[in-house]
Amino acid sequence: MFLLPIDHKNDKAFRFFSRTLIPEGLNVPDFFDKKIYFYIGDLIGLALLFLIPWKRLDWAVGLLGVVFGCWIVSVANSSFGGYPIVYLRCLQGLIPFAFFAAIGYSKSSELILKVLIAAALIQSVIAIGQYVNQGSLGLRVLNEQRFDNSMPGTSSILVPGGKRWLFDGAHATDEVVRSLGTMPHPNVLGGFLFVAIMASIYFFSKGAKWAVFPIFVQVAALATTYSRSAIFALCLGMVSWAVLQRRVRELAVVGVAVLICGALFSEQYLHRGGIVNSTKISESSNAIRRDYQEVAWNMIQEHPVAGVGHGLFLVKVAEKGLPTFSVHNIFTLIAAESGLVALGAFLAWIGWLFYHFLRSEKGPLAIVLFSIFGGLLFIGLCDFYPWTVYHGKMVFFLAAGLLYSQRTLNVRNP
Repeated sequence: MFLLPIDHKNDKAFRFFSRTLIPEGLNVPDFFDKKIYFYIGDLIGLALLFLIPWKRLDWAVGLLGVVFGCWIVSVANSSFGGYPIVYLRCLQGLIPFAFFAAIGYSKSSELILKVLIAAALIQSVIAIGQYVNQGSLGLRVLNEQRFDNSMPGTSSILVPGGKRWLFDGAHATDEVVRSLGTMPHPNVLGGFLFVAIMASIYFFSKGAKWAVFPIFVQVAALATTYSRSAIFALCLGMVSWAVLQRRVRELAVVGVAVLICGALFSEQYLHRGGIVNSTKISESSNAIRRDYQEVAWNMIQEHPVAGVGHGLFLVKVAEKGLPTFSVHNIFTLIAAESGLVALGAFLAWIGWLFYHFLRSEKGPLAIVLFSIFGGLLFIGLCDFYPWTVYHGKMVFFLAAGLLYSQRTLNVRNP
């Protein structure tokens, strides 16, 4: 977990061999990643596959196995069925499942959360530095991407004069760069910080005064990502905590941090739109997402059983002559790519986790993990990265594993 934010794609070792795997006559779009690559987490996950006590596993892992089987069927049934790379992507998709299975039987939830908070603190410092600098900090040793407001593809918002905060002066450009730490996108960092803030709330509830500092730093960093889904997930997570835990003292600290950031970045968030108000930019973004939701639904109607192929949504979008934009909803994406059977198995897996949570003694740790996982599911309704982006998938299934581990520790006697 500590190295997850700086884990990066290693693709140089097999780049020449990768090109030889493209079947003759297959039209592979330029945007499709044709290289064989791996992350350090893949190697760790591969080792876990041999260390997990498979005989002890239950329906949760079995349902994920059904999802994997649907991936293979969907790819085999697609026009890319003879392309080895897409099958390798399916196999790599097993790695987050392996982490879920391993953590689901661990007794190290608090240690993992502390490591996550430490990693998020480092990311927060980097993100705040990037925001002040309005670009990358040159931390290549940490696999930081190079970006600034002059580079195409840099995620930014438009604020008159390019003001970064309340007391900032005008700049030559109206673009304000969003922070991303060493993650691939600001939204991915936002999701990671949401999890860390909730973890900090938990430790503060146990009397750990040190948790106040990470809460303030992480909330400030989250503000610089301008990630709508992560901010709303944090709101939902805090409501879930307050209702189930029946206490709000810890949330007061987060509230103070939010009020300070709200005052510092009020103008920026008003121009960003989509959180406290609506702007033409946010309305346009929402309209595009609705349009591609319709594209995905059309794919589901055309291929309800097997889907268009795991990882091939954008390929099919390009074949329709549309701009390559992904549907921002993991449930619709799963159904479109892998079929309704895969979606059904995934929903059953979620239901299985919730069922065991409801049967458990709901202590503070189980409640905060439930709130985290619920927030990540909300993000999945608004974005695709918990399912398609390596860092997002790892956080999602690690959180699921932590929640599931509580059923082995606190299940009520029948």
